Amino acid sequence: MTALEEWNKKAVANEPLSDSLTAAAFQEAARLREKALHNEAAALRNARNKAKAETLLSVAKNMMSDGESPEKIMRYTGLSFNEVENLRNADR
Repeated sequence: MTALEEWNKKAVANEPLSDSLTAAAFQEAARLREKALHNEAAALRNARNKAKAETLLSVAKNMMSDGESPEKIMRYTGLSFNEVENLRNADR
């Protein structure tokens, strides 16, 4: 049982808490909050990166439909030649 779980159990039962148990529970709670914040930030970064990639692919598709060259598409979107060619082949 973690210190936080023990703290919760004693708190629900209205049992007295020792200072060391209280400190350990708060440290564990702080660690869990930090971990949750880190995970949330990573999820937001991943979502932002995915949205950016989808936008670049959409721009590349629009440029292709307008007849732009692969070189120009690569220059404006930052996609590699293989990515542009794969996108072109996927539209066929």
